[in-house]
Amino acid sequence: MTQPIEIPQLVLLFFGALLLWAFVRRDRGSL
Repeated sequence: MTQPIEIPQLVLLFFGALLLWAFVRRDRGSL
């Protein structure tokens, strides 16, 4: 329990944001 659980959480957040952004962009199509 020496390694902090910050990297996986950050990666998960980044992936989630990217997926949401891609989904919104695809939904708009114009942007």
